[in-house]
Amino acid sequence: MPKRSIWSLGRGECRTLTPAPATRALRPVDEAYAELENENLPLRDEMGKPLVGRRRIIDRRQRLEQLLKTLHQLEANPSDLVLTTTLLVQTEALADDLFDLSQMAYDNDREELAKRLSDTEATTDHNADLVEGYTLDLAALKQQRLEELEKENRGLQQKLKESEHRNKSRFFRR
Repeated sequence: MPKRSIWSLGRGECRTLTPAPATRALRPVDEAYAELENENLPLRDEMGKPLVGRRRIIDRRQRLEQLLKTLHQLEANPSDLVLTTTLLVQTEALADDLFDLSQMAYDNDREELAKRLSDTEATTDHNADLVEGYTLDLAALKQQRLEELEKENRGLQQKLKESEHRNKSRFFRR
């Protein structure tokens, strides 16, 4: 079975990480961030008061860039469990950001932007689920390989002990 991107598969299928589909899926996020950055939308809470302590759009955009960087690093090394876990955390954080921004857009009477952000957040949540499945499958494979190597190591250590014991026996027979 040919490998396909995790962004287009269900759990249990042969998977690989490829950045192209994810990059396309994240393009609307970048466009929404650009729109928010250019508009300098006054972010207000449900009561109409200015929001204080919210991360700026540029900070959120940097997190998106980090996520894309992680995707490209995984293309070179798709079995890297640390990178895969990093991607999972970054994808979940992006979904949280999108939810937060969609709520702010709704609160600021930006229905169209809020809908786009909300739709993108749903897609990002779905992608996070796929990354989670990939991460768990990869971790299981790594664990299985580790157990195989430990078993092999125990066998080699046993053979070494037996060999040393035979060599000692030969030495004392002389």
